[in-house]
Amino acid sequence: MSSPPPFSCQYTPGFAAILNQLGLSLALSTYQAGKVVLISPKDEQTIIQLPRSFGKAMGIALHGDRMAIATKDEVIVLRNSPELAHHYPAKPAVYDSMFMPRASFFTGALDIHDLEFGKGGLFTQPSAPIVPADATTGKGKQFA
Repeated sequence: MSSPPPFSCQYTPGFAAILNQLGLSLALSTYQAGKVVLISPKDEQTIIQLPRSFGKAMGIALHGDRMAIATKDEVIVLRNSPELAHHYPAKPAVYDSMFMPRASFFTGALDIHDLEFGKGGLFTQPSAPIVPADATTGKGKQFA
């Protein structure tokens, strides 16, 4: 007997077509499973799920070729490398993006649900007032 996949999703028939027509992928985080799941269209009918493990993955921010992921006690900043994606040995010429870790900011135990790239860096609005918002700008603590 084969073991079931670690997770699965069901989607309406038009979902893959919409993602494909818009030329985009979705990044979802689930802190319960400690995963960031990238959902991309393979074609008009099929999606591809690409899960990656991060300890208590929560907030995700994307700006240009940078992605930040808030985890249990750090914020990881990744940068897209299309050249590496194209030459990925396991599946050459399959992927158009590959986000590689470039920096890690250790924060201690925080529940960072919301991240945002803004002027001057990466900002957060935590669910608890561990990092208080600046009263004049409404922005949270700057990380990078």
